[in-house]
Amino acid sequence: MSTPFDPDRWPAGYGPGSSGASGAGGGGGDEPPLFNDEDGLSADPSTGKVLPSGPEDPAAAPPRKPKPDPREAFLQWVSEQIGQVEAYQQPIAQKSAWCPEWWKHPEVVQRLYVAWKAYQQAVERMSEDKGAKSAWWVQHWDHHARILFDKQHGPFRACNQAGHLADNDGRPLPIVVELPPDEAPLI
Repeated sequence: MSTPFDPDRWPAGYGPGSSGASGAGGGGGDEPPLFNDEDGLSADPSTGKVLPSGPEDPAAAPPRKPKPDPREAFLQWVSEQIGQVEAYQQPIAQKSAWCPEWWKHPEVVQRLYVAWKAYQQAVERMSEDKGAKSAWWVQHWDHHARILFDKQHGPFRACNQAGHLADNDGRPLPIVVELPPDEAPLI
């Protein structure tokens, strides 16, 4: 898995052209992508607002800026959302529920990624729906943040500012997934 500072790679199963994560291994496969980022639209990385595509005649179009790197825009949004919004309300004396290596938590990457995509859609809808950002806070961020920052049950429960799984001596949490017998009714 890549680090957030490697601009050429997304964590496996996330980002443009990904084939999604599946099962306990989180590897790709023949499943359809979880997210469709290949629509060719450009977005302002600071706001997520979709930029106009311009005239049909390429000769009449002014030179376009290079398309922003979606991974870079995502990381910028995470940095601003966590660092400026969530960290602002955290009491200084309390240990925050956060892992400095948050990208090693597939659930966290996916929750942040879908929250970012929903935020971009809310910004885009603001011209016709003035409450779109408010709805994003209530319907998306508040729910995800409640889970992400839950110190007892959230994905960072075994991490601290010293590092990934530091409260668990670096060992993954003990969850063993066994497959049921073929005759077990599941669906």
